[in-house]
Amino acid sequence: MYGDLDIDLLEKYFLEVFPGRLVNEEAYHMLLLVLGERPGVLLMNVKRSDVKMIREFCNEFDLELKVTGDDISLLDKLLGRVPAIDNTMIYLAEDTERFDLLKSSEKGYVMFSKCSIGEFLGYPEDALKYYESEEIPGKAFQEKADFTEFEDLDLEYLNLVSYVPDPGSESVSRAIDLGKRREELLRSLDDELGTEVGEKYLSELKE
Repeated sequence: MYGDLDIDLLEKYFLEVFPGRLVNEEAYHMLLLVLGERPGVLLMNVKRSDVKMIREFCNEFDLELKVTGDDISLLDKLLGRVPAIDNTMIYLAEDTERFDLLKSSEKGYVMFSKCSIGEFLGYPEDALKYYESEEIPGKAFQEKADFTEFEDLDLEYLNLVSYVPDPGSESVSRAIDLGKRREELLRSLDDELGTEVGEKYLSELKE
């Protein structure tokens, strides 16, 4: 199943390069992209010093990327001034056609609309509608979801999903099932390639 993957490259980036430079959740999303489990990934507020690293990663794994954000003006470059906040966003995908899903935003500092970003990332339809209806989806989810129907161990799988599901029981249940499938995927990765990449991210994200 993973015979085409270069184990040395996989361990180089996910065990050595990314830890300490990227948020664990971001690296996890990139791992899922490499494994064909996600159609797209968005890295937000990427440090300018890390853009080259991401480009090299994409070249190594034959991925495409799209970089957006505020450019540093020529004057700032000449004076050595660097803005306090990095607004660089990087979109990753297996092929450039995926970027066609991104549509311009009419408001906010993000270049593309929330809905089109969700489509690019492969979010389910009910999650997309939920994102559009809530200003802060994560907060609303915590307030509206009925967690009494689920065991605590099952709820841990939501950390592996990468999106906030609609708070309805059916949507939460589907998200939990997706999380379980991803756990199996990462464990099979470790078993087949004799690595600890999957276990590293499972242990850190399922807390």
